[in-house]
Amino acid sequence: MGLLVGMEMGWAPAVAGMSVFALLVPLQYFVGTKVSRARSRTAARTDARVSSTAEALKGALALKMYGFERSVISRVSALRKDEEDSLRFVTSLRAISSAIFFVIDLVAIGAAILTFVARGGVLTTPGTFFVVSLMRLPKLWIGIFSIRGVETCAEALASCARIDAFMALPEAGGAEEPTRADVAAELRGCDFYHARVGDGVDSRISPGNVPSEASKGAESATGALEDNASAPLPALRGVHLTLRRGELIAVVGSVGAGKSSLLNALMGNMAPTASDGVVEAGVDHLPLLPRRLAYCAQEPWLAAGSVRDNVCFGATGRGCDAVVGDESKAPKDNTALYRLALESTALIHDLELLPHGDATLLGERGVNLSGGQKARLALARVVYSGLDTVLLDDPLAAVDNHVAAWLIEPVKGLLLG
Repeated sequence: MGLLVGMEMGWAPAVAGMSVFALLVPLQYFVGTKVSRARSRTAARTDARVSSTAEALKGALALKMYGFERSVISRVSALRKDEEDSLRFVTSLRAISSAIFFVIDLVAIGAAILTFVARGGVLTTPGTFFVVSLMRLPKLWIGIFSIRGVETCAEALASCARIDAFMALPEAGGAEEPTRADVAAELRGCDFYHARVGDGVDSRISPGNVPSEASKGAESATGALEDNASAPLPALRGVHLTLRRGELIAVVGSVGAGKSSLLNALMGNMAPTASDGVVEAGVDHLPLLPRRLAYCAQEPWLAAGSVRDNVCFGATGRGCDAVVGDESKAPKDNTALYRLALESTALIHDLELLPHGDATLLGERGVNLSGGQKARLALARVVYSGLDTVLLDDPLAAVDNHVAAWLIEPVKGLLLG
């Protein structure tokens, strides 16, 4: 392009016009870099605001009861203001980029023509339109595509960095399966942390972090539960627990004592590390955990789909096609287990009230079910799984007392088999 302009007007006007484009390229790079960084900050602040808003909505009843509305409103408003500031900054940078896009070719054409006239040139209509057409060609590339390219590359690098950090995390292992046939799981004196990598907590026991004999002592009480309010304090300290097959074990404690954390440790969702005053040098204290287990959470989790899908949970050939009231459509292998899971959790009557029985589609997080129905549905999923090791985290908290009393014996009988 510069060569064609030079052939029409001379080298000086061509250099003047091309210099404008050359000077604006670093400016566009600077603006693009700023926009990409600002968008990253905006995304982080948006995540924080959405997270706080979701927490407030989930705990709306508690917030109203304890009068925490002002505190929550102030917190969410502050997060929203930070997000607005980031959005305003990004918008300002985009406005600068748009302004550059609209004036870059005009400035370049003006510089070339002024230089040509200043050197004594005479403008002609064909020559002027020819130069104007040539100088408009790089407008999209320099005014739009360059800044978009910088933004996209910066975002791609940031995404690759996040993926790389995630892929570099060690496996969430650190546990072996029990070797004894009568033992389902065993915790052998580890400390357990909610944090994994990146919080200063070693996720595996190694000879380097086994304490010496001198460090054994005061905190060696079996099963002592610690407050996890501030890292790196362990959520569970020095827990010794053996779960034998065929046993029914209940863990009782006050609110915040660590009952749910204990279940998370048994599921392998917490980082085990050496426990002060418990671990002996040369002794393996990694937990022994089952490879497969069933878990019923304190807050029932329901997948998008039908009631039947939430009970069978993707299992095939296990009675998953058994529709309440029309069992002729069900396969013969595990239809009885499927219906038994529904009967033992008192769901038969509830399914008869639904428009399509167990084929009824559930809304977002089971919004068309009551709290007790969701809890019993999650419990039916556990019963239907047929696994040997079952962890129940207060599954009857959402049901009425008389329903809970009725559920205990049938469910216990099925689980203990």
